[in-house]
Amino acid sequence: MTADEFKAAIDTLGYSQVGISRLFGVNDRTGRRWASGEVPIPEAAATCLKLMLISGLTPEIMGKIASNRVGNEFGQPDEIQYRWILPKFAGAEWTVARHFYSRQTFLVPGSAAELKLSEIHFGPRVYPPETVAKIG
Repeated sequence: MTADEFKAAIDTLGYSQVGISRLFGVNDRTGRRWASGEVPIPEAAATCLKLMLISGLTPEIMGKIASNRVGNEFGQPDEIQYRWILPKFAGAEWTVARHFYSRQTFLVPGSAAELKLSEIHFGPRVYPPETVAKIG
C-alpha cells in the first residue's frame, strides 16, 4: 500500500492519521510517517485497512462495537480495560491503570490525573480475576 492509498483509505473510512494510529496501536508519529511515505506501511496494517474498507468499519461503528463488547462488564462503557503502564517520569514504577479507550488516557490508582499515551510506556493487558481460567 502506498502513502496515497493509505491516506485515501483512512479518508474514505473517516479516520484521521492520529485516530488510525491509535486504533492500530502505534504512536501518532508513525501514522504521520506512513501517510507521508517516509516509512513503509506494514503489510498487516495495509491488510487491516483493506478489510476495514470492505466491511465499512468507520469510527462510529468501531465505537459501537467497543461499547457493546464492554457493556457493563468492566463498569462504565468508556472503560474497556486495565493495562500495565510505566509513567515516563523519574522514580516511576510499573503499575496497573485504567485505560479509557475513547480518550486514550490512563488513570493511575491514587491519582486524579489521567496520563496520555505520550506520558507512559504501554504494557500488557490485565484481565479481571473472574475471566482467568482456574487451575486445579
